[in-house]
Amino acid sequence: FSKFLLADMPFPRCLVCGSSVNDAGVDHVHRFPRNEQKSKIWQDAMGIKYIPGVSLKNYSICSRHFTVCSYLNRVTGKLCANAVPTLLPASSVGQQSPSEQTLETLSTPPRSIFRGIKGLSAADTTPRKQHLMNLVKSKEAHIRKLKKLCRKKTSDIKSLTNIGDSTVVRNVFRGMSSVTTDFLISQLRCAKKSPRGRRWTTQDKVLALALFKKSPKCYRLLRKMVALPSKNTQLAMLL
Repeated sequence: FSKFLLADMPFPRCLVCGSSVNDAGVDHVHRFPRNEQKSKIWQDAMGIKYIPGVSLKNYSICSRHFTVCSYLNRVTGKLCANAVPTLLPASSVGQQSPSEQTLETLSTPPRSIFRGIKGLSAADTTPRKQHLMNLVKSKEAHIRKLKKLCRKKTSDIKSLTNIGDSTVVRNVFRGMSSVTTDFLISQLRCAKKSPRGRRWTTQDKVLALALFKKSPKCYRLLRKMVALPSKNTQLAMLL
């Protein structure tokens, strides 16, 4: 099965002579270096016109153009760091090198940017394509700004929910006893929450238990006016 699968897969071809690893005498195919200066050296050696800013990283050169000394390991096809193609087969002499128009298409934006847009391909060089690319970049920058703003707002909301740690709130209650301060802060914290959604600190539960022991009837009346822990919450603390 794997043999049939590999047979249907397209193999990269040499930019100079058009050969692939399926052809006789071709053991390996090497991509042009990503480094622009090194890529220029390869292009000059093969007689390919160099265009600044145009990358040939997606194009390849076959092993026919490299000497045996260019390889660290001929079997694996690993090239030396300073390897440069120098051999130019007779079949490629006089062959027209890639035209400037062909190489310029490499400088166009990636196809994925325009995928799904009807009537627009990666090879287009129209004002519409440039406008869409600028629009995509603008929207991406706007999305990044919104994400940053959301993170900041989330942090601000978390700091506001911690009312007890707020310096402003503590300054408002300055001069009051700690019991009164804790009680007022608990009222602010639980004001807009449902009875089941309220969370109580140990100090809140201790104060509520003291009030309940003084007068259970008075505590039930007071619980209708302000937010206080239920009887079950107090019993759970004692267990």
